[in-house]
Amino acid sequence: MNEMVERVARAIQQVSEQDGAAPYDGLDAILGAKAAQQERDRLFAQAHAAIAAMRDPTPAMTAVHKPMGGNQLCDGARDEQAAEVWQAMIDAALKEQS
Repeated sequence: MNEMVERVARAIQQVSEQDGAAPYDGLDAILGAKAAQQERDRLFAQAHAAIAAMRDPTPAMTAVHKPMGGNQLCDGARDEQAAEVWQAMIDAALKEQS
């Protein structure tokens, strides 16, 4: 199971719960095993897409790297390094298996 994708899937479902949807941990009891698995698959697909959409950081995100130390290269290199680190972390989140 992918920990980060599951976290995001649970967050998506929590928003849906506010509109009366079944709680994530109660899907099997409420929907039955087959429908619950289909719902989890749908939630995981949405979560995966949401995380993947964040793969390319915005300029504001890479700018945060500078005051946190970054490296001592020129600003453009720091931004590029921050983007590479961010993308590597997103890629790892999408690939991880616990």
